[in-house]
Amino acid sequence: MASLRSHSARAAAWTPPLALAWWVMVEGRPGSWGVGLPTVLAAAVIAALVFPPPRRWPRPLALLRFAGFFAVQSLRGGWDVARRALSPSMPMAPGFAEVRTSLPEGAARVLLADVISLLPGTLSVDLRGDLIELHGLDVGPGLAAEVRDLERRVAALYGLPWPGGAA
Repeated sequence: MASLRSHSARAAAWTPPLALAWWVMVEGRPGSWGVGLPTVLAAAVIAALVFPPPRRWPRPLALLRFAGFFAVQSLRGGWDVARRALSPSMPMAPGFAEVRTSLPEGAARVLLADVISLLPGTLSVDLRGDLIELHGLDVGPGLAAEVRDLERRVAALYGLPWPGGAA
């Protein structure tokens, strides 16, 4: 019985983010909920059965700060990519790089790799243990510093200790 209660709680936890994903996918059309609600509920039940519960959840206030940081970095990265595309004199050093993360295995590490891919000009190619292979338009020394800053912010999002000081 405890297992059923645990799965129900996890399905309930999955429902809001999946409903948000549905709402975004259908561009907020209210008429889509006839199909969307059963789909979201079925997906929540499947997610609760398949995925283990996360050990940590993002902290709400830290999530708001991270969303602001992400929005600014997305605009900054998009502007940088556009400048590089339109100006042949802009320096580019495309290539692959590997970055080792100190984030623990699980949601925080996966979020770091996913956010790297969502920011313009970088793409996470592979995540093997604590090593993230990424591709960037400029894999110069500044890239590792930017990933470290992002890693610190993800640690703060989950309330994790940061080896370089307070997260």
